[in-house]
Amino acid sequence: MPRPAIAAKWRNWQTHPFERAPGSVPLPRAVYHAALRARCLPWLALAVVQIRDAWFLCDDAFICFRYARNLIEGHGLVWNRGERVEGCTQLAWVLEIAALWWP
Repeated sequence: MPRPAIAAKWRNWQTHPFERAPGSVPLPRAVYHAALRARCLPWLALAVVQIRDAWFLCDDAFICFRYARNLIEGHGLVWNRGERVEGCTQLAWVLEIAALWWP
């Protein structure tokens, strides 16, 4: 258990976000906010990349769902019934979806 004097100093240091330690010079708000933005920037960049790529993933998923549905219904691995053109990009995933959806 920490001594009360040390615990009180620690609590005081934690209460003010612009101050690094008791007795030190407080950080200017601009520096604090710049550091906060710098810490958030990688997460923002990751979110932008995920949003940019998400449309393709959703589109490709529904293509695989249609191939799996046609396979389950007995029409084979085709996009349109009666046309024998292979066009799925994720054969293993289509087969896995078909196995899970098989009645």
